[in-house]
Amino acid sequence: MRAIEERRIVICNDVRQSFPGFINATEDFATMSWLGIPLIYEKKVIGLLTLDNKELNAYNDQHVRIASELSEYIAIALEHARRHQLVTRQAMTDKLTGLANRYGLETHGISLFQKAIEEEHSIGVLILDIDHFKQINDTYGHAYGDVVLQTIAMTIRGQIRTRDYAIRYGGEEFVVLLPDLGTREALIVAERLRNKIAQIKMEENKKMPTVSIGIYAAIPGTLDILHEYIRKADMALYAAKEAGRNRSRVWSISPEFYGER
Repeated sequence: MRAIEERRIVICNDVRQSFPGFINATEDFATMSWLGIPLIYEKKVIGLLTLDNKELNAYNDQHVRIASELSEYIAIALEHARRHQLVTRQAMTDKLTGLANRYGLETHGISLFQKAIEEEHSIGVLILDIDHFKQINDTYGHAYGDVVLQTIAMTIRGQIRTRDYAIRYGGEEFVVLLPDLGTREALIVAERLRNKIAQIKMEENKKMPTVSIGIYAAIPGTLDILHEYIRKADMALYAAKEAGRNRSRVWSISPEFYGER
């Protein structure tokens, strides 16, 4: 694109003659005139503003002047929006693992839950807790503990769908939101994650801890809240740990019904 490469305004008042292969002259709404203005912010091209018209010779110097002035405001607005988006994304991201943090849970996570309510779809919640993580830190040091957290976060990202949402909930706990998944499907995801993590081999024969996972999934009603779903998944996590760790448990109204998975 010449306007971007040469960082200048390009005007073409007869596209049919200049670019004969670009349009079909028989089309009612074929572009006959075209104006391209590079969007430049701090000497860097960040986009392209284009105008097209089905009339020949549609643009003159006045149009170019107005579009040029407008492009300056658009470039500033786009750059400010990009920076705002970047700051917001950074505020929602855990620096160590790259997953969402609690702020992300309180914003995007609640939005996912609200969408499940509106569409009357199920949503699954997993809570993963690293087994005996304190022993890992005490034995190998906190630097290695950070590597373990990063490795598990990377494994979670690799085992869930792009529309699922993974959060470092705090310390050695992670939460995963699974839109449109019921109990059975959420359990399959949990077991896939648990088995994948258990198979990880670390360098220098250092121990890779296992994880325990609590699961809760349902179709939320209008009075339900996400944190209640997390609380029930956390109760199932407690049952998994009580049963010996390195396993998944599904929440049940009665603890005696927690079947081993």
